Amino acid sequence: MGIFKSVRHPSKDKSRNSLKANRISEVLASLGLAAARRAQFLLALLSPVLYVQVLLLLLLVHLALFPLALQSLVASDGVVDEPRVLLAGLDDARSVRTSTLGNIFVVETGRHRILKADRNGVRMDSVGRLGNGDYQFDLPLAIDPTNELKIYVADRNNRRIQVFDRRLQYLSTLRMPLRAGLPSRYMPAKLVVDPSGTIFFFDEDRHVVYRFDSHGQYELDFELFGEEGRIIPVAMAMLDDVLWVAGERGELIHRFSSRGSYLGFIYAPEPVRALRASAGALWMLSHDNVLQIGSGGEVIRSQKLSADPGAVYTREDGRPVPYSGWHSFDVRDENIYLLSRRMLVRMPLTE
Repeated sequence: MGIFKSVRHPSKDKSRNSLKANRISEVLASLGLAAARRAQFLLALLSPVLYVQVLLLLLLVHLALFPLALQSLVASDGVVDEPRVLLAGLDDARSVRTSTLGNIFVVETGRHRILKADRNGVRMDSVGRLGNGDYQFDLPLAIDPTNELKIYVADRNNRRIQVFDRRLQYLSTLRMPLRAGLPSRYMPAKLVVDPSGTIFFFDEDRHVVYRFDSHGQYELDFELFGEEGRIIPVAMAMLDDVLWVAGERGELIHRFSSRGSYLGFIYAPEPVRALRASAGALWMLSHDNVLQIGSGGEVIRSQKLSADPGAVYTREDGRPVPYSGWHSFDVRDENIYLLSRRMLVRMPLTE
């Protein structure tokens, strides 16, 4: 069973693509036949030991060429921009974010580390293991890579936010000032950074949102109170100097100023699992949809996710991967990045 249905070119392109595929197949077949004839002549001159070695070499060459031929045939059949598994075998992954450079960052909580990959899922770097020193984490939950000049990681059980550069080199830790009434430590969960570099994060100890400036200095903190009373956020996003917060019920999306003033709410079209601000738009993840929503709660754009919790999907190499429900996502360059506990998938925005 595939992850999603394939999208195909119009029928008028099929004959041309099929012809290309046939030509590729003919060329590969001709090369294979010529190699086989030459091999037969050479094998007649070889000892039994060398005979076996050459056969193994020919087998390896065949295995190397076969995927290329298969890929050409699939492309000629009209499959374009299919949703694809970028990372699999993750251990309790919690958050995915893309940077303005297009790179992907995944918080792999089960292994207490951060993964960095390019837009095609090719691993570029990783940092972290269980511990409380620099480059170490204890239950990391969230990340915001901004433009990669500063990458912020919410290190929950170590009660800190660590800051890294684009090479994942440690820079600093956000620290509370020695001021009366302020705790020396905090327990960060949700984390967002606005385009100016101002940092907002929710402290699970005090149930407040802290605001730090772009230099990592504490500015203020505020409680989240709205129409539902005290709000414990399941999702936060920063757009146009407004902090959008979805509570545990997921039915309302509340609006706060950057200084904590309550600005009202909108009704969520579906229960909210995650929020993202991307390219000047607000996006939300529900059980089986990604929706772009307007300031009044209207749905501007939607993308259906053909997935049910508990289903088993198949990776590109055919190995089954358990699916545990999408709970984090990001939108970048007309692509949606979807994260479950076990895998990261990229799918195009088509609706």
